[in-house]
Amino acid sequence: LIGCFLFGILYPFASAELWQRIYAGKSVKSIQKTIVASAFIYVLLGIPFMMMGLGIKAKLPPTNSEVALIEGFLQLLPSGIMGIGLVAIFAAIMSSADTALFTMTSVVLQDFYDRIRKTTGRVVSKGNLVKLFRVWLGIFMIVGFSLSLFLRSINDAALIFTGFVPVTALTVLFSWIWKCMPGYFFTLMIGFGYAGSIYAIFTIGITEQLILSGLEGALVGFGVGLLIHGWVKIRT
Repeated sequence: LIGCFLFGILYPFASAELWQRIYAGKSVKSIQKTIVASAFIYVLLGIPFMMMGLGIKAKLPPTNSEVALIEGFLQLLPSGIMGIGLVAIFAAIMSSADTALFTMTSVVLQDFYDRIRKTTGRVVSKGNLVKLFRVWLGIFMIVGFSLSLFLRSINDAALIFTGFVPVTALTVLFSWIWKCMPGYFFTLMIGFGYAGSIYAIFTIGITEQLILSGLEGALVGFGVGLLIHGWVKIRT
């Protein structure tokens, strides 16, 4: 419960859907209005989804949690509405998947490739950038399909996701609080946080504990960053 509660609080800080609204916003006021509206929409959508989950739990016999929502739609909804429910589920999956793919590809090209290109003075045409974008998009698609075939579990994939996302979210939150946080703090927090989640996967297993392990690792990384920052201040 604690892990899932923390994930719910931290997730918006690393949500690609919300960051898209920030990048597209015309002004700070429009961004603030959009985020507030999004928060209300999340609550309004969360209540019926919670009620559906409770209804499926109460009405159906114990079933595989991997397909509980699909089974609930098939057995509890009228035939006319059932199709709408299934389409909505797969539309949400596809929407989240393509957002993640485009976000990861943009991060690779803008935050890594573009910086290296500017450092070396290399000139790349827009056409080549488009080709690189397609190549990296294809690579991430192949990696995603491979992971899905390897895991074969929606629950495991969701738990691994919840183990890594809060690490990024906590790093973003700390950077908002400390406006001039040195760059190496990001590397340390994300590095230690991801390492904590990966270590927990192999030692504890894929459970809700991944959330806490990742956050503990991120806090350790922040502590190491403070030690380095203090040492640099003393030396200078």
